[in-house]
Amino acid sequence: MTYHSTSEVSQHSMLMQTQQRLLGCVDVIDEGIAVFDAADRLVACNRIWMSLFPKGCRFDTGSTYLHMLQTLTMYDLVEIGDLEPAAWIAKMMLRRRQERIPRALIRLSDGRWLQLQDRHAPNGDLVCVATDQTKHINSKATLTKAREQAELASAAKSDFLAKMSHELRTPMNGVIGLSEALMQSPVTPDQKSCLETIHSSANALLSLINDLLDFSKAEAGRIDLTPEPTDLSKVVTQVMDLLQVQAAAKGLRIKLDIAPGFPPCVMADPLRIRQIVTNLLGNAIKFTHSGKITICLSFESKTSEQGEECQVFLRVADTGVGIPPSMIDHVFGMFNQVQEAEHPGGQGTGLGLAIVRQLAELMGGSATVTSQRGVGSVFSVAMIFPVVQPRAEPQALAANAPDLPMGQITVLACDDNLTNLKVLEKLLDLVGVDLRIATSANAALEEFRRADPDLVLMDVSMPEIDGFEATRMLRGIEAEEGRKPTPVLALTAHTAENLGDHMASAGMTGFLPKPFSRKDLLGVLIDHWPNPAANAGGTQEASRASSG
Repeated sequence: MTYHSTSEVSQHSMLMQTQQRLLGCVDVIDEGIAVFDAADRLVACNRIWMSLFPKGCRFDTGSTYLHMLQTLTMYDLVEIGDLEPAAWIAKMMLRRRQERIPRALIRLSDGRWLQLQDRHAPNGDLVCVATDQTKHINSKATLTKAREQAELASAAKSDFLAKMSHELRTPMNGVIGLSEALMQSPVTPDQKSCLETIHSSANALLSLINDLLDFSKAEAGRIDLTPEPTDLSKVVTQVMDLLQVQAAAKGLRIKLDIAPGFPPCVMADPLRIRQIVTNLLGNAIKFTHSGKITICLSFESKTSEQGEECQVFLRVADTGVGIPPSMIDHVFGMFNQVQEAEHPGGQGTGLGLAIVRQLAELMGGSATVTSQRGVGSVFSVAMIFPVVQPRAEPQALAANAPDLPMGQITVLACDDNLTNLKVLEKLLDLVGVDLRIATSANAALEEFRRADPDLVLMDVSMPEIDGFEATRMLRGIEAEEGRKPTPVLALTAHTAENLGDHMASAGMTGFLPKPFSRKDLLGVLIDHWPNPAANAGGTQEASRASSG
C-alpha cells in the first residue's frame, strides 16, 4: 500500500490502533466471538472462541464455517444424535441462510454445551457468538432431577399415608364400634366406666391420627373442602355438647353467644368447621383450670359477584393461664406446644392450631390469638362463606333408636375384614335391621341377586375384586334385571384425594368413613329408609354419612 502524504500514514496508524483496541476489548468478553466474511471464511475471532472447541481442533483465519463443521463431525467432537454427519452439517448451514438466524444448541463430545447465536452484518459478514451454557444446563438438569425426586418422594409419602390411614383406621373401627355397642348392653356401673374410658381413649387416638394425616395434607397443600349447606350454630353446639363432659369434670362453664340475625345456613364444610371448633374448644378446656369459656359467633354481610356472602367470626375466649409472650408468634406453628409447668396436661401433637390456621386460610380467612398471662386467651377465626337457603332436614333419628321398627330394612354389608362386619352386626342388631353379610365381592353379588337389599355397604379395599369394581358389577345386575338403583355406600378407611372420583365412576351413592359411630351408622339408615313417612315421631338429627 502506497501512502501519498503524512496525513494518510497518520490516519492508517490511528485506524490500526483503533482496530487493535477493539480486538483487545473483544478478546476479554466471556463469550466466544468470530467473524466470517461473505465467502464464509473466518476473518477474526477472540481467544474465547478458540478455547471453546476441543484441544487439537484449531481453526485459523481463512478456515471456512463448513470446514469447522466437517472437522467437528469427522473426529466425533460433537454429538449429532440420530442424524448422519452430512445431514447435521446441512441443517447447520441452512440455518445460517435465514434472515433471522435461530439460536442453536450443540453438545460437544466432552460434555460441554455451546449456544450459537449468529447475526448478519450490513457489510455481508456473519458475526457468530458462542456461549458456554454447560453450567446453566447442568444446573437446570440437577433442579429437574431434584424436582422429579421430590415428586416421587411426595407420591410415595401420599401412598404411604393412604395405606397407613387404612391400616390404622380399620382396627380403630373395631375398638370404637364394639365398645360403643357394649355400652348399649346391660353392664355393671364399673364395666360401663371401663368401656367409656376405652371408647374415649380410642376417640382421642383417632383424633391424633387425623391430625397427623391432615398435617401431611396441609404440608403438601392437599387439604380439600367439601362445602354443603351448613348450620354453623348447630355444628358449634354439637361440639359443645361433645366436650361438655370434659369441661364439667374441671368445673368449667361453657357459654355460647350467637349474634342476632346470624345466617341460619351457609355453604361450608361441616367436617372442617367441626375440626376448627373442636381444636379451639379442646385447647381452652385443657389450659383452663377454673372459670369459664365463651364461644362467640358473629358475622358481617357482604355482597359479591357470586351473590350474598358473609364473613363469619368465631371467637373462643377462656380464663386460663394464658400464653407466654415469647410463644404468641409460634402457637400456630407445626408441632409447637407451650411447654411450661403452668400448662400441665398439655400433651398432644402440637398440630391442632396449625391445622386451624391452614383451614381458616383455605376458607378465605385467618386465625389469630391474643393472650395475657394469668388472665386468659382469645382465639379468633375469620372465614368467608356464601349464604344459602336451608335445605330440607334429613329424616330425623328417633331418640330411642333401639325401639325403631327398622326390621323392614335389609342391608347387605360386604367386607373382607371380619372385625368390621362384627361391628356392623353388633350396632345394627340394636335396631333390628335385617343384615346380610358377605366377605368377598363374589359372595356379595350372589347375595345381592337373592336378597334385593334396600342398602349396600361396600368395603373399598378387598382382594381380587375391589369395592369399586364390585359396585359396577352390581349396577350391571340392576340393569339386567330391571331393578331400581340401590344406594351403595363405600365403607372406607382411605383418605385418597381422588376417592370421590373413583366412587362416582363406579356408581356409588356416598360413603361411610371408618371408624364410624353408632350415630353415624343410624344416620345412614335413616337417610336411606325405604318409607320415611311411616316413621315420624320424637326425633333428634341424624348424622350424615359424609360428615362422619
